[in-house]
Amino acid sequence: MATNIRARHLALFAIAAAAIAGCVQSPANAARQAQQFSDIGDQLNELRTENATLESVVDSLRTVLAKHDTTIARLANATGVAVVK
Repeated sequence: MATNIRARHLALFAIAAAAIAGCVQSPANAARQAQQFSDIGDQLNELRTENATLESVVDSLRTVLAKHDTTIARLANATGVAVVK
C-alpha cells in the first residue's frame, strides 16, 4: 500500500513538473521573437515610406501630364488643328 501511495505521489510530482516546465519560455526564443517583431516593424515603416514616395511621384506626373495636355490644346487652337481626345 505504501508503494502504491508513493507511486501516486511520484506520478503527481512528475505531472506537476511537466506542467511547470511547459510554462517556462526560453529567453533565447523570447529574444528571437522580439527581434523578429522589431524587423517586421522596420520593414513596414520602409514600405510606408516607399509608398508615400511613389504617391508623390504619381501626383507629380499627373501635374506634368495636365500641363502638357493644356499646352497641346493651346497649340492646337493656335494652329487650327483638330485634337481628338
